[in-house]
Amino acid sequence: MFKKIGMGLCLMLVSCNDVQDTKTLNVAVPVEMVELDPYRVLDTQSLRVRYQVYDKIIAVDSNGNYVPSLVTEWKYVSPTNLQLTVRSNVQFHNGEYLTAEDIKYTIDRSMTTPTHQSGMVTVKDVEVLSPYKVQVNLKIPYVPALAMFSGSRALVLNKKAAEAGNAYVGTGPFKFKEWNKGQNVLLERFDNHWGEKAKVDFVNIKTVPEALVRMIAVETGEVDIAYDIDYNEKERVSENSKLIFDETPISRIEYVGFNITKYPYSNPKFREAISYAIDVPGIISSAAQGAGVHANSLTSKGVGYTKSEPTEQNIEKAKELLKESGVPEGTKIRLLAIDGVRKRTAEVMQANLKEIGIDLEIMLVEWAKYAQMVYATDTEMFLGGWSGDPDADLYYYIFFHSSNIGAGGNFTEYNNAEMDKLLVMARQEHNPQKRQALYDQIHEKTMKEKALVPLFYPLSTLVHRANISNVRFDSYVLQSWKEVVKN
Repeated sequence: MFKKIGMGLCLMLVSCNDVQDTKTLNVAVPVEMVELDPYRVLDTQSLRVRYQVYDKIIAVDSNGNYVPSLVTEWKYVSPTNLQLTVRSNVQFHNGEYLTAEDIKYTIDRSMTTPTHQSGMVTVKDVEVLSPYKVQVNLKIPYVPALAMFSGSRALVLNKKAAEAGNAYVGTGPFKFKEWNKGQNVLLERFDNHWGEKAKVDFVNIKTVPEALVRMIAVETGEVDIAYDIDYNEKERVSENSKLIFDETPISRIEYVGFNITKYPYSNPKFREAISYAIDVPGIISSAAQGAGVHANSLTSKGVGYTKSEPTEQNIEKAKELLKESGVPEGTKIRLLAIDGVRKRTAEVMQANLKEIGIDLEIMLVEWAKYAQMVYATDTEMFLGGWSGDPDADLYYYIFFHSSNIGAGGNFTEYNNAEMDKLLVMARQEHNPQKRQALYDQIHEKTMKEKALVPLFYPLSTLVHRANISNVRFDSYVLQSWKEVVKN
């Protein structure tokens, strides 16, 4: 199907002679999506595609404000009863029209999906009050309730299609056309979309694991946008008038996690020793090629953010802590990672830990296998990341509450009654200052106990052709391709 050209491949579904076709946006990504159905797996690579096919219940603008999407109005009729008004005359890709039943079905599905239910745990049930009104009944007064309906856990499905076994039907600006696994996903513009119509007819999302091949593809015009390009390509791109390098701060944290139920990670001194051995600036400069900022918290800045100093590398202190832990030098441990930045991060950490006498084996797996292992807590030590939910509760509660162990997001099997209490208090506290004070305590506890160790806040890097405009990210690492113009 694809013709070989030079160092790369022809990455389009059409002939290589048609690379200037303005009707198809050709995109290169490093990792293939795992699943299009929003309620099977929760991962960034899949969300990149899902955000084109499905609309959220409520949206968030570039300033972090909640704005209408498939729900146009919301109001509390009591501290635990939230009424949502559903947008009328919204068509699904299968021709059905959106009603309150679809909103209820979506929330119910999210509540019962292991990877999603941690973000919906405060919902008691959902009532349909009329064809265009639902009431969400909460178990407790929950301050960030709107956040539940404005992210990846609130992508609206068509009830009729999903119950018939087809969850690939949304209301988004693009509809799913085909998926050639290992090669590409093809999306087609949905002309009956209720909002702004897409500017291109098709989006062809091609999986290209090697950053160099993605770079060559955008240079030659085989693709229009190449994501996750190495930061050190910035100077090279600046010398090419046909290319634009885009670096965008994103609401994301990269971290290293430990399964604290397993030896030697169950030893707090050992975890602390590892944290002091890691050269995060070295990871940023070499693994991330400069595209990152040293993290000092497990939330992104502006989201329940607590100002503190990041952990700096201190090899002597790391050696002392290792000795205090009783874990002998020469101990072999394993780190789970995926290719790309995390593989390079693992390699820096491998060298760092060698300095304190720890032999680190890198266990490199493909993304689907990685997700399966992490969700099942079938890990010892792993490199992970989390993309910007709009409230600290959707970081800390998911990471650390004991009810979320496993697929709910608590991949470290952390279980602490005091932390559980703090997390529940924080999600119910309406006073902003008191709420922040609770998150300050939570932050201090996480930084001390180190089940997760923050590494860096990444920059999103992409390169696009100069004839491509309106390439803008939202604050959550993703973008809507409906705005992109190909001239």
